[in-house]
Amino acid sequence: MTLSDRVRDMAQKLQLVAEQMQTLRSDNSALRRSNQDLSTRLDQAAAALEKVQAFKTEAEEQVANGLEAPKPEHTEKLREQIEHYIAEVDRCIDWLRKH
Repeated sequence: MTLSDRVRDMAQKLQLVAEQMQTLRSDNSALRRSNQDLSTRLDQAAAALEKVQAFKTEAEEQVANGLEAPKPEHTEKLREQIEHYIAEVDRCIDWLRKH
């Protein structure tokens, strides 16, 4: 193998490494954006769960004080929101486990 062949092979290998590095950088950027999005969604879900917990505590206090219990339709709406946020949190956890 001549010196020029070895230099050409080395240049090809360096080009391949540069292309792979660019691909990895692109993948990294995409994963960072996705991670940020998931973190935001997880924070929103946590905030919503805190609201629901506060409402639940308030409703329990009202019942303990002999006040009117929360309306069933409001309770059902909150239950649906809780289930939605739990599903979102589960999806985030599954995604993070896969990546």
